[in-house]
Amino acid sequence: MKFYKIFPKGYLEYIRESLEYTNLKIDEKSFVNFQLFFSLTFFAISLFIFKNFIISFIVFASAFLFIILLLYLTVENSKKYVESVLPDALSLISSNLKSGLNLEQALIASARKEFGLLEKLFKRIAREIYSGISVEESINRNLRKIKIESVRRVFDLLLEGLQKGSKISDLLFDLSEDLRQRNALKKEMNAVTSMYFIFIFFSVAFGAP
Repeated sequence: MKFYKIFPKGYLEYIRESLEYTNLKIDEKSFVNFQLFFSLTFFAISLFIFKNFIISFIVFASAFLFIILLLYLTVENSKKYVESVLPDALSLISSNLKSGLNLEQALIASARKEFGLLEKLFKRIAREIYSGISVEESINRNLRKIKIESVRRVFDLLLEGLQKGSKISDLLFDLSEDLRQRNALKKEMNAVTSMYFIFIFFSVAFGAP
């Protein structure tokens, strides 16, 4: 079935980019085909039960949006996970560089499944470097596909370090430590904010006359 052809190219591109952050082994065409089939199934069931086109259309739209919401939440969770493991990934690359590996070898050696999206990113950059593409061109090309600010910042600084001739292993180690501190501070701030809201809730719920 080629139902995907009825969707705008911009929507298909959004789905394709979103799928990059998931472990789903399907392309954007298969995804939207499933999304439409899923929604039409609920439409048919509701039409059979309620015998009302308006209600059935609302059910269809809800099912369609439900799939998009699931994908969005999956992408956001994937981004948060990548930000949490990024310091460990950078520290590992730094250690591999210090052991004598060049950058592409260090990226391959550091491409582990527990790093989520970073595994694919490291392998892709390493393959491109091996194929003859310059480090700068490969990183810039792949940065356009990444919508995670901390990852983009790290690779921007990496490019800057390469251009200045900095020792990359030390730069990556320093970045990993900086990100660890930032993540710890963010967790602490979230915990304080949560406690504050809980305090306000109990104050309002039990302190009001």
